[in-house]
Amino acid sequence: MLGGLHAPNGGIIEPYRFVFSLVESAMNNGVGLMTDFKVTGAEYKAGRYEIISEDERRIEARFVINAAGLYADEISSIFGAEEFAIIPRKGEEFLLDKNSSAFTKKVVFPVPYKNSKGILIIPTVEGTTMVGPTAIEMDDKEDFSTTSENLDTVFHNARKLVPGISEKDIITSFAGIRPALENGDFYIDISKKAPGFIQVAGIQSPGLTAAPAIAEYVKDLLKQLDCELVEKKDYRPDIRYIERIRNLSIEDASRIVEEKNTYGNIVCRCENISEQEIIEAIRRGHTTLDGIKFFTRAEMGRCQGGFCSYKIMKILMRETGMSFDEITKRGKGSVVLKEKL
Repeated sequence: MLGGLHAPNGGIIEPYRFVFSLVESAMNNGVGLMTDFKVTGAEYKAGRYEIISEDERRIEARFVINAAGLYADEISSIFGAEEFAIIPRKGEEFLLDKNSSAFTKKVVFPVPYKNSKGILIIPTVEGTTMVGPTAIEMDDKEDFSTTSENLDTVFHNARKLVPGISEKDIITSFAGIRPALENGDFYIDISKKAPGFIQVAGIQSPGLTAAPAIAEYVKDLLKQLDCELVEKKDYRPDIRYIERIRNLSIEDASRIVEEKNTYGNIVCRCENISEQEIIEAIRRGHTTLDGIKFFTRAEMGRCQGGFCSYKIMKILMRETGMSFDEITKRGKGSVVLKEKL
């Protein structure tokens, strides 16, 4: 006997757009963002932490929230807080082309396992289909490799849900690593060992869905630590909208190109991303290829950046003054091109 459970209130979002919007909103309202700040030391004195980065930058804080994902155990140790171990649990996923006949209107779940929801079929907001993930416990927190063996496993299980799904439609494969704890639960609590320190560790799936509720809970924990929180009277809730040329009618696209001709230069042909959208991403602080990719969808189509990466790099150099060997894929340690010796 076969059966299924219909969950009509289930839905999907674009996770990177959600996270970028949260960060942009915070910065619009006075929050400072420091990137490439790898914490290597912390000293507590006179009621404050002095937090030290790998490159010797220093900041002070009365309160610290440990939301370091895979590295939450290491951060906890640096601050002299609780000892625990994050268990890296890798999930390999595969992205199918928009033309795949396997596109579903809803997320399709199997019966979940002990430590995973199983192999899912996930329609994305922009019309592609994700298949996966696996759930394999690892020792290495930075092993993002994918294998043909796991591809076979994923598609063998996926075809039980959607028989027409095919490996021929894959346009890219990737892996993510969940920061699991041994008990499998979230660890959200005030540290019993380090003053002014809050643990937010082991936040694996469904961490994105739970993020707003986690934030509310952490806010209440901060109040318990006598952190004075005052609602911002001049809070700015809106984020400036960017026109996406792919979403416009022919008439509206013609109008906007007349107003700003950079909208007429299509940089990413697969996803129909204009030069102006790349410029807007850069002006909002996205100066890595992955940052621009996730903000605009450039490099996310069928050719996976084969056509547009060079053009994006040229725009980055022009808009920021960066040299070609300063451009990175995702920040420190991921330089794309190096000068020939």
